[in-house]
Amino acid sequence: MLTFQPLRISHLQQLSPYFAKTRARLCDSSVGTAFLWRKYYGTHFAVRDGVLYLRMHNPENGEMVFLPPLGGDADTYRLLADCCRARGQPLRLAIVPQEELPLLREVFGEFDSHFLREWCDYLYRSADMRGFPGKKFHGQRGHLRRFLAEYPDWHFADLDGSNIDDVRAFLNRFHSAAEQQTEALTEEYERILELLEHWEAYGQLGGILYAAGQTAGFSIGEIVNDTLIIHIEKADREFDGVYPMLVNQFALRYSNEAVPYINREEDVGNPGLRTSKLSYHPVALLEKHTVYIP
Repeated sequence: MLTFQPLRISHLQQLSPYFAKTRARLCDSSVGTAFLWRKYYGTHFAVRDGVLYLRMHNPENGEMVFLPPLGGDADTYRLLADCCRARGQPLRLAIVPQEELPLLREVFGEFDSHFLREWCDYLYRSADMRGFPGKKFHGQRGHLRRFLAEYPDWHFADLDGSNIDDVRAFLNRFHSAAEQQTEALTEEYERILELLEHWEAYGQLGGILYAAGQTAGFSIGEIVNDTLIIHIEKADREFDGVYPMLVNQFALRYSNEAVPYINREEDVGNPGLRTSKLSYHPVALLEKHTVYIP
């Protein structure tokens, strides 16, 4: 059987290498997402035979679910099923990528599964975000031109110990100005502050966009295999064209031919966020299935 323990900041160094074993490009198969949201989802982990197992609880109904084992195979799914049966419970798997479903059918036969559109990750070609080429990106290029014309003193800097306080101050203003202080937004705010406090341990990539002598926005993400996953994008819309500029600069700084994809995560059902993410022309919406094994 597996012995699970709460996921803590102190486990970052121990567990980070396991996330490179993912077979998916989902944001959830990354250090940033797993640790940033560990308290919100009550994440626990276990390690056995070189495989990382993650267990979470649905904050709405308390249901216990498992993520696909990182570094696992058919036997690791059988082990999870045996653990659940020993507790008198069915196996519930969450955030299962579509490409993992054939393996699960091989192990368990037919099963019930579903996914929600609002939790699909948006996947883009990194070359598109670096250059905004062609007619379909006419709008983004127009925003860049306006930003460059209005803020000739702009610059983009790597986030490090010398400017991390700029991000903290910006984040405090951004959070205070939010129209609604939901539980999820407050949790995100607190976890970002925690990430900044443990910046070196997290091992993330960060960039700050400056304009008119101020912090205009910042992004934080990480590279997992061939994909740059952007966990956080915050910008002040008072700066015309700030979000396209931030997307473009982060892609230019941290992606290349060896990193052909960028994952900008989900839209959580927010209509404005969905319209924005679609306007950058994703090449795929990555489904996250929930699977029920009796």
